[in-house]
Amino acid sequence: MPQRFGVAWLAVALSATACAVYTSGIRPDAAVRPDRAYLYGRFFMNALADDSSMGGGGKQSMGLLVRCENGSSFTFGSKDKRDIQVLEIKPARCWLIEADLSDQNGILRKQVPAERAIQRPLDFTAGRAHYIGDFFAKGDYALQIGRGETWEWAMSSAAGDHYAETTAEMKRVYPNLAALPTDDVRLIPRAARKLGNGIGPSPGEPPLSPRMVAGLAGYIRRSYATPAQCEAACPAGQCLAYRGQSGTEMTCVVRCNRNADCPTGLLCTCPNSEVPAGPDCQPIAARPNDPLPRLCVTPETAGQP
Repeated sequence: MPQRFGVAWLAVALSATACAVYTSGIRPDAAVRPDRAYLYGRFFMNALADDSSMGGGGKQSMGLLVRCENGSSFTFGSKDKRDIQVLEIKPARCWLIEADLSDQNGILRKQVPAERAIQRPLDFTAGRAHYIGDFFAKGDYALQIGRGETWEWAMSSAAGDHYAETTAEMKRVYPNLAALPTDDVRLIPRAARKLGNGIGPSPGEPPLSPRMVAGLAGYIRRSYATPAQCEAACPAGQCLAYRGQSGTEMTCVVRCNRNADCPTGLLCTCPNSEVPAGPDCQPIAARPNDPLPRLCVTPETAGQP
């Protein structure tokens, strides 16, 4: 069976009666109410529109259902854009209950209970803005003769810590909320930090920008469509995003001092592009004044100018 909350779920349904209902976000110019709590984040879903004569151009969607001890509930629903959403709710202690998976017509096809490992009390208090996470999802649909309709959904939290970035964007887009104190109350807790291979950047080495990551991707040649796919294939390194030909992609960046530090099939670039005395690393000069040292790359790119 597919795993929940992170990889993929498969739902096959011949009939359904419920419609998906997601909680509407507030307008960017909405006034602040001191007796309300504000929840913000992103939930982007990549799914093809159903342009058939029966579909009407709809897209698959997902929602994260949260119930509160005061009897209220809300559903943080996916969008087909990466825009920030802000929900206004009554202050309460709440829990993530399930993921609701809906087809391209807005019909609820499957409900996936949240695993106990990620459930914890979420305290949303009045007069504050609470970051509830950045999420990415993907949907696929097929109609096969003799098997009927099948839907597939996959979801993951965004790789890395986007609290500061998303908070700054929320305050820019929702200026009336800019003065509110914020805190990190994400619906799905951050995964424990992976140890990787224990090798970090050199002292004073600048962080890798998305543009630099895009250049590295051509030498690593291990790219993934979603953060979840990258994390599953990148136990020794760090998954970083860049803009590829088909949109946002992820690549697995692994730092190294020698070939033995790299995953199978990759080689270590030498410090300062020096030719080693032995087979511990490979010289590479990727760009002028940028030798890309101490990174794992494919053997086909080692030594290329």
